[in-house]
Amino acid sequence: MPAKHLLIIGGGSVATTAVRAMHARGGTSTLVHEGLPLGGCCLHVGCVPSKYLIRAAERVHHSHHSPFKGQEPLGMQQDQAALFRDLRAKITEMRERNYEKPLPELPGCRLIKGWGSVIDSTTIEVNGQRIQGDAILLATGSRTDLADAADLPKDRVLTNENLFDREALPESVIVIGGGYIAVELMQMMNRMGTKVIALQRSGHILSAQPAYLGEPLGAYLKSEGVHLHCGVNLGSLEAGGDGVIAHATVNGEPQQFTAKTVFMARGRLGNSDRLGLDRLGIEPHARGFVPTNDQLQTSCPGVYAAGDLLGGHMLVYTASAEAERVVAHVHGESTTPRPASSVPWVVFSDPQVAGVGLTAEEVRARASR
Repeated sequence: MPAKHLLIIGGGSVATTAVRAMHARGGTSTLVHEGLPLGGCCLHVGCVPSKYLIRAAERVHHSHHSPFKGQEPLGMQQDQAALFRDLRAKITEMRERNYEKPLPELPGCRLIKGWGSVIDSTTIEVNGQRIQGDAILLATGSRTDLADAADLPKDRVLTNENLFDREALPESVIVIGGGYIAVELMQMMNRMGTKVIALQRSGHILSAQPAYLGEPLGAYLKSEGVHLHCGVNLGSLEAGGDGVIAHATVNGEPQQFTAKTVFMARGRLGNSDRLGLDRLGIEPHARGFVPTNDQLQTSCPGVYAAGDLLGGHMLVYTASAEAERVVAHVHGESTTPRPASSVPWVVFSDPQVAGVGLTAEEVRARASR
């Protein structure tokens, strides 16, 4: 089969994995990216910085608490500015070592910085230049849904996209949401000395999982000092009180919560709005995620999508696996999607929560059909 050329829009795990997979098959690729640097979400605003700070917060926590009688921990002096500088230095070193230096050295790999959009099923445009290939892979990821915070000053609104750019964590924060991003980072901030007020819409955190996981973890977070409220109907967020005021009802009772900042983690939006998908008749879902078939093709043959842009698992390892499948299909191979129940997941809270396969409730429901 003649060598294939893949056009890739995006610079995260999907994009970089696809470049390497094309090279391994003797193909070539053009990678177009803007926004986050090479390495994407996981390296810059996801896995790497969050786990760095989670582990740092664990050290702080243990310096103040001991499970053994007769041991009185003396605490820890913190220089958060130095901590954040070290975090960013490590990210830069990893980006240079794993992406910026090796990718341009791959034969047949072309990197272009700029916003890319699709023209037809084999053509993209970037910086006023049109580039043709054999197929297109859309891998532009997702972003935080900021609709509830639209009227707030930007410096009062935190997300995983800007939290790690700070010199220090906020004095106090209202966390909106109770999924894995919210849970991991609310515990981290609380352990590092931030007053955390967490507002969760459902009856327990980790609402996608059974209550027997979310409820005890929520109780544990409360025991550490997180002000966790479940069953919350958020009315509005407004600037005031030298920070942010959340107007809400909690189990039917009106309440107000005030903090210096708000951390938004209640939902994600697909980054599809600048791709020109209307030219190809591709219609994203209401939240911007792009639908595909079992071979990760969009409604336009030859145009694929993978990673967070699909709105599914949003995990780095599923993103990389999807990139491998796209490259295989571009080369004429049929691939089999992994069943959703077989994908392992983990929440890096303390204690950690992880799972794979069906829950007991799902097994019983299937058995009763």
